[in-house]
Amino acid sequence: MAIPERRMRKHRYSDVGSCIYCFSDGEGLGLRTEHIIPGGLGGRLELPRASCHKCEKETHAFEGKVLGGMYGYTRAHLGIRREKSSKKKWPAALPVTVSSASGTSQVEVPIELHPHLTTVIKWRPPEIYVGIPPDDSGIKGALMDGMSDGRMWEKAANVAKGSGGGRVSLNHGGVHVDEFARFLAKIGHSFAVAERGLNDFNPFLLNAILNKRPMYLSYYVGMTTASGSPKPDVHEINIREEKVDGRNLLIVRIQLFADIGVVNRDKSISSMPAYDVVAGQIHE
Repeated sequence: MAIPERRMRKHRYSDVGSCIYCFSDGEGLGLRTEHIIPGGLGGRLELPRASCHKCEKETHAFEGKVLGGMYGYTRAHLGIRREKSSKKKWPAALPVTVSSASGTSQVEVPIELHPHLTTVIKWRPPEIYVGIPPDDSGIKGALMDGMSDGRMWEKAANVAKGSGGGRVSLNHGGVHVDEFARFLAKIGHSFAVAERGLNDFNPFLLNAILNKRPMYLSYYVGMTTASGSPKPDVHEINIREEKVDGRNLLIVRIQLFADIGVVNRDKSISSMPAYDVVAGQIHE
């Protein structure tokens, strides 16, 4: 069965002319276009001449971990379009592991029959909101869970029955919560630059993006405190100003897969989680 393409709205911003992460001119290797939300998620917000080769290598490393480990099967199930340069197509079947008294086997299941839980990670809002002093111990108290389209348990039961019974494991990939927070930080920072320019604010997230200490991930990245769009895109992203403890902050709200409703384990329906990324302090 063909998977319908899901693509975000497209917008190409003005050229930046220097790396938005290290501020270099590319050091003779030129500057690349930055996809604010990765192309692997169907992102189509482009910031030209905005990332040097070295910083691009760093951001691609943790983006790859999130796209492959956390969202690999989700992208296939939802028909998220890959980059145009890729000739690969989504597989017609995905694996599950079936365990029974006779042993464990891996079964390839057609994608329309494949049971799947979309991985979600939740933790409290950015600690800067409540005056907790910044520390560099990473994200604390995160909860990782799965959300489905409501037919996951039925599909899993059918796979188990067709395989002679047993317990079905969904072969989920994984990602460390700090890597996911860095992934959000990169999206938030690049969107803030696209919307406001490099010189409009003092950036808070560069260490987190470039894997330098201190990162202060839990201080600047967490669950949102703001509502989203009533008509969301595939991924919803917007920016706002907010005064916190006397400082004018620039905050980016990010909701990935915002246009789908998911069914929780208790059968209630909710939207995908949204996050606030505190990109920096606005210059007075």
